[in-house]
Amino acid sequence: MGMLEKRQTHQPIFPAMENLWDNFFGHSAMPSVNVKEDENEFDFQLAVPGLTKENIDITLEGNELNVKGERREETEDTTGKFHRQEFNYSSFQRSFVLPDNVDPENIRADCRDGVLHIHLTKTSPSTPSSRRIDIS
Repeated sequence: MGMLEKRQTHQPIFPAMENLWDNFFGHSAMPSVNVKEDENEFDFQLAVPGLTKENIDITLEGNELNVKGERREETEDTTGKFHRQEFNYSSFQRSFVLPDNVDPENIRADCRDGVLHIHLTKTSPSTPSSRRIDIS
């Protein structure tokens, strides 16, 4: 596999309704992603303004890179007999199938200025091993 693939976590039945719901209630804020490649590495750049590293989880399962994040904001205003409390919660999950030339042991990440950088070091593509199986 030589190309990066985007893996959707779900396929909405009614995408327009889901977008309306998400935009109105703010439940899903899918970050924009740039993927930069040079001779040594891939640099995934995810826009995550307002999130800190404590709110982000990055995992590698096989050749699938998963990035999850969540934001919780609570504001409270008590004035006299009036009481108001608002919750704002949003989360996201992005998954990417990585090419064979990524070194799974040499992945690093940093988050600065609202951008999460995930650096994936390139290596020689692994060649599937083959051998003859004798029948006894």
